[in-house]
Amino acid sequence: MHKTYTINGMTCEHCVKAITEEVSAIAGVDNVSVSLDSGSMTIDSAEEIPFGQVADAVDEAGEYTVAEATSLDTAGHPGGRCGCGGHGHGTQGESECGCGGHKHSKEAAAKHAEHVGKGGCGCGGHKA
Repeated sequence: MHKTYTINGMTCEHCVKAITEEVSAIAGVDNVSVSLDSGSMTIDSAEEIPFGQVADAVDEAGEYTVAEATSLDTAGHPGGRCGCGGHGHGTQGESECGCGGHKHSKEAAAKHAEHVGKGGCGCGGHKA
């Protein structure tokens, strides 16, 4: 089975490594490929891995959000959307993006503010 996800919040290769390590530790996962450029992750496994296990592993890796993707556009968004679940970017507090109430680092918050109104999410996990 080959499943694709979008990951928001990655800013460097350390993020890629942390997510790869945590997701690779899930029982049944054969291979994990994480791309900083597209903000995407693919998981190969013999059986379907429940999304909750994937989300928990990504959460364990750091302050990232994950969404299932049936297809990715060129920015790594599933169906042309950011995987954070809603675009309240810039309308929330300084360090919140509307992704469900979690706090981003000051760097991520600055990226959100920079991209408001420009069509990009600015989460750092993909290139808009």
